[in-house]
Amino acid sequence: MLYVLAKVSDVPFERCVTATAPFLIPLVSVLLLQTFVPALSMWLPELIYR
Repeated sequence: MLYVLAKVSDVPFERCVTATAPFLIPLVSVLLLQTFVPALSMWLPELIYR
């Protein structure tokens, strides 16, 4: 998606990556937390289906 964004907006790819890095870091960290700590994503279904 970043390649398409860079091509359409005529902005260098490196600038697109540096502009979106502050958003990608929290997204990746939450993804890793949900992947390796399944209790975080399963507490709500366990709460509802008790």
